[in-house]
Amino acid sequence: DLEAAANELRRALDLDPQNAYAKFNLAWVSRLQQEAAFKTLKAAEAAI
Repeated sequence: DLEAAANELRRALDLDPQNAYAKFNLAWVSRLQQEAAFKTLKAAEAAI
């Protein structure tokens, strides 16, 4: 689940703000969340 993954990465960054791996993955997960939200919006518009 994307939300759980994002929360886990945020915790990793809280523990180690210089964690490049967590920074990169959080950006990637955020993008996936945005794409999922966009697809949901488009599907809702199509259903109207």
